Amino acid sequence: MKTVTIKRKESTDHGTFGELVSDAGFRCLTGELPDRGNEPKHSCIPKGTYRCRWGVSPKFGPCYHVESLQGRTDILIHPANLMGDVKRGFASQLLGCIALGEAQSTFQPGSVPHQTFNQPQKGISGSKKKVAEFVAHLNKEEFMLVIE
Repeated sequence: MKTVTIKRKESTDHGTFGELVSDAGFRCLTGELPDRGNEPKHSCIPKGTYRCRWGVSPKFGPCYHVESLQGRTDILIHPANLMGDVKRGFASQLLGCIALGEAQSTFQPGSVPHQTFNQPQKGISGSKKKVAEFVAHLNKEEFMLVIE
């Protein structure tokens, strides 16, 4: 079974940002919610090792599901640009999931459809493309996710 590792580098009110590397050579950036002590729908997931399987989400369609999270369900890997702390006025397209992207970007108010925020916000760009490349790289096979 393949192993994919996320090395987190920064966690602020804008989100938790890091780098994903697979043991087969795939690399990209990651975006998650800020670390809020594993609070469902408001926090990134805890560091650890998780099994990921291909499945279908009612909202996002086919995608990877992160399994075996104590106290958490429906944690997915899917496209998103913003992952800020909504309790502190930032926008988020995540509820605990993991987004993949090409580059870290600063988004201006009004630049992301269906998202309302009043100040520039850090996020990730190129997410749809990177998620598609990741799925193709893993060929929808299950893998072990290590978060450091």
